[in-house]
Amino acid sequence: MTNDVRQLVDLMLDKAEAEQPGVAHTITVTSTNALFLPVDAMELPARDVEGPVRGHIYRNCLVWEEEFLDHVILVSPVVGRDFETRQPPAYYGDLRHGTIGPLPSDT
Repeated sequence: MTNDVRQLVDLMLDKAEAEQPGVAHTITVTSTNALFLPVDAMELPARDVEGPVRGHIYRNCLVWEEEFLDHVILVSPVVGRDFETRQPPAYYGDLRHGTIGPLPSDT
């Protein structure tokens, strides 16, 4: 599973960066799956707030640990203060099948 988590997250981030250049994203995984993502840094400069974002940083994204479903990975845009702009879509990864798409219907 080690390579599966990192590989799927990398694919999701590549897709998000290609489709939404310049948009910051976060990664949401279970605490167990977060262990499979290397810690690139412990803080990241924030865009719309003072001071850095602190925590587990992988590929310039904050990794959120959420005990949701262990086979689901979420890469979602960071929502800024400008409510008039359209929120870019989030990406869901399914570790059972290695796919990226909408939230799996059987979750």
